[in-house]
Amino acid sequence: MLAMMNSTPSSVPAPPPRQSAAVRWFARLPLLAYRAGLGGLADALHVLVLTTRGHRSGLARANALEYRVHGSRIYLLSTWGEQANWVRDLRADPSVTVQRGGQVFAALAEPVAQQGEALLALRLFYGTGPFLYDSIFSPMQALRGRTAVSERGLPGIIGDFTVIRLTPQPGAPVLPPLAGDLRWIPPAAGMLTTAGAVLGVALYAWHSLRARPADRD
Repeated sequence: MLAMMNSTPSSVPAPPPRQSAAVRWFARLPLLAYRAGLGGLADALHVLVLTTRGHRSGLARANALEYRVHGSRIYLLSTWGEQANWVRDLRADPSVTVQRGGQVFAALAEPVAQQGEALLALRLFYGTGPFLYDSIFSPMQALRGRTAVSERGLPGIIGDFTVIRLTPQPGAPVLPPLAGDLRWIPPAAGMLTTAGAVLGVALYAWHSLRARPADRD
């Protein structure tokens, strides 16, 4: 990755590396949770679904993203800056649909231009998960020959990331939310678990009866 960065002109940002199939599958787990009606679980981990309009296709694109809240504003963080497809999408059309837990609402997505607000958002992300964000921020520091990041070092890396502000809007969303077409899975899984437990008890009872010696006169 360092070689790729060094071979790219400084005026042109390096494109994000192609993710492995395992990483892509893991990244889709929150989307599956929302489709299964388990958005509340994903929301407990500060993960929402942002639906954007594709800047090339014009089709609705669902993205599972970590978020932080400050007052009425919701902040997202792109660790690949303007290179992330969802950032390109909202640059072309800032009207998005947000699914947060059981809520669905329209929002206006805008890149944060003021450094003070961007620093506030970075501190919100770093403050709730310093060990996680050390693993994200520190490599970016290393690529640029700086020391490891700390809360004090956040002002020095604001330009390495793109912070997006979501402002809820009145009215119904224009873009359709992620469909709940997998809501049948949790009830079905519960029924299978119950049936398996009942069957296990029955088999145990049957085996115990067979193993008991016959009564003699």
